[in-house]
Amino acid sequence: MVGKTGVRSALDGSDAGEAKLMPAHNPVIIRQVAKFGFDLMFSGHTQGGQVKLKSRRMRNGLHRRYETQV
Repeated sequence: MVGKTGVRSALDGSDAGEAKLMPAHNPVIIRQVAKFGFDLMFSGHTQGGQVKLKSRRMRNGLHRRYETQV
């Protein structure tokens, strides 16, 4: 659910030198994930490209927001 994610709390217990991975159904939270310095976010909202909506910026494939990839 958008707005109900615990992006900050997902970092609890992590060390600075560790890779930060975030699984998230909807890629719309990439801004929050990038803000907290995650390295990679996995997202399946587009069903692997089976559903392609022209209005979506991140329809499928690899994208980057600052130092975070989705």
